[in-house]
Amino acid sequence: MNVIFVCTKAITFNTFLNSQANFLSKKGFKIGVVCSDVKKLNIKNSFSYTINFPLRLIETFNIFKYIKIFFQINNLIKKYKSSIFYLHTPVASHIFRFFSLFYDLKIIYFVHGFRFTSKTKFLNGFFFKVIEKLLSYKNKVVITINYEDYDYANKNLFYKVPIYKINGIGIDLNQKNANKIKFKKKSNCSI
Repeated sequence: MNVIFVCTKAITFNTFLNSQANFLSKKGFKIGVVCSDVKKLNIKNSFSYTINFPLRLIETFNIFKYIKIFFQINNLIKKYKSSIFYLHTPVASHIFRFFSLFYDLKIIYFVHGFRFTSKTKFLNGFFFKVIEKLLSYKNKVVITINYEDYDYANKNLFYKVPIYKINGIGIDLNQKNANKIKFKKKSNCSI
């Protein structure tokens, strides 16, 4: 079984996801990483796939970039359709879920901070809330690393899926009621 991590840049994978990938690799999963700068990844024994997600505001308005990304994502999905896609970073997760609308995929969404907290400007916050609500039905599991994201996910996502808190900002998994996620290596993958 493959677990394919999807994030915008290698630095995100190296900082937040490398230890999870190594853990899963030791459990027998084959690890893949999708990002824009795969040469900077700090992981061995994995395969990589380049998708140049928009990183600057000017790129977000380039329709030709999205057409290219659409075909890249569809080629990736066709090749690894039975894999678990582990999404991280808002831009990569939004684009990946949008361009995979018509596929039934195993998607874990590791929330890298919802972009619409109480400190966000209204219009920007509204835009991201709508996107997150519409794309929430693509998630099979949501993982959060802070209470604010955990509470938001529990109260506001349209499509209810298991939501887990893991070690992160202000979360102590040694507490009695802390959630822990378990990966099972099966072809049908019970996440």
